[in-house]
Amino acid sequence: PLQREKMFIFFPSLEGKMKKEIFKFLIYDFIERELADVKKRELELPLDINKIVTLVGIRRAGKTYLLYYLARKLREQFPRENIVYINFEDDRIFPLALTDMESLIQAYYELYPHKKDEIVYFLFDEIQNVPYWEKFVRRIYDTEKCRIYLSGSSSKLLSKEIATSLRGRTLTYEIFPLGFREFLLFKGVKYIPYSSKSLAEVKNLFNEYLWRGGFPEVVNYNQEIWRKTLQEYFNLIIYKDIVERYKVTNLSIIKYLAKNLIKNCSLLMSVNKIYNDLKSQGFQISKNTIYDYISFFEDAFIIFLLPIFSYSIRKEWRNPRKVYAIDIALKKIIDFQEDKGKIYENLVFLELRKKYQNLTYFKGKQEVDFYHHETKTLINVCTEYFNEQTKKREISGLKEAMEVLKIEESLLLTSDTEEEITIDGKKIIVLPIWKWVLHNV
Repeated sequence: PLQREKMFIFFPSLEGKMKKEIFKFLIYDFIERELADVKKRELELPLDINKIVTLVGIRRAGKTYLLYYLARKLREQFPRENIVYINFEDDRIFPLALTDMESLIQAYYELYPHKKDEIVYFLFDEIQNVPYWEKFVRRIYDTEKCRIYLSGSSSKLLSKEIATSLRGRTLTYEIFPLGFREFLLFKGVKYIPYSSKSLAEVKNLFNEYLWRGGFPEVVNYNQEIWRKTLQEYFNLIIYKDIVERYKVTNLSIIKYLAKNLIKNCSLLMSVNKIYNDLKSQGFQISKNTIYDYISFFEDAFIIFLLPIFSYSIRKEWRNPRKVYAIDIALKKIIDFQEDKGKIYENLVFLELRKKYQNLTYFKGKQEVDFYHHETKTLINVCTEYFNEQTKKREISGLKEAMEVLKIEESLLLTSDTEEEITIDGKKIIVLPIWKWVLHNV
């Protein structure tokens, strides 16, 4: 508290010259700091490319630590002074305005004037907090010898500017919580396919992953701290990325709606049902507002919506969409009911979504969970494969879809069954979900 009081005495204003002094402190502090060893993720960021590299994803998924890992790699090749990291959620630089960004550049080159003729790496974390940030980024990209890496927790906010001011200048990567392969890396476990000991360990950790989820910080927390931490994440996302960003006043509806969507992950979403549920509880809200709120959740990466596959855009928009949560653990802290079917399907969605943007579900006489048109990938998820009626239904749905879509092979992902089924010349490969996830690279 005393240090903070002294700081506000020393910096009575966050404007002009004093803002520049704060930027100097932040720049120098990062350059002096020893970066802790950061766990490697599967994503490899390009180290020297003349593009603005952008990382987007939900809070706490690991964007900051990817930037730290990048900084460590860069320090192996370049002087520390050439690598600048700024977190734009640092309260010492609030409030932020576009004019403050010039103070940032001036601060750096006043500290290191001899770097004007060298390539400088700018790593800007949570850049969406700076109004009109894209104008600043484009200017320094065009006028300075630099490489720029950005991170943000808002898909629409970033994509809108990227599509206009930064068009053609960027490479964008979506950052998800840990997948199961990364979860094993964080646990220090290597999968050895022909080792019975390794197999047992991997299966055990897969069951742990199903309840713990993939947020990096909580990988090794005990259950009580894990639950409290995830609840804090959920509240932080709701307040910072929904309520504050969109000036939402009805917090009760926002929290109810978010919990409702996550609880019902892997199911078809019905706005009419949500509207009637809210109305029956006395909430006054229009269907248009519900649609707006759902788009806010998508923007903040809390949920994804999966459309039906159709060659007709009108049919695609007329049919309901399926909803999936960004992390399977969020359902665990909201809904205490054990529902492996939904969790498995949500997990498979996340693995597919990392690879494919234009993912859909297929609907014929029966529904097939996932279809990607470009690669002809067709997948059903079934956790009750031992039940003959369920097995028959899942196989029948895949067979119909393969015939309609003219596909020769499909996947049926199960809890722990592995086999091949051939029906009328069509092949259905049956695999345990954990095994498919480990090989789905």
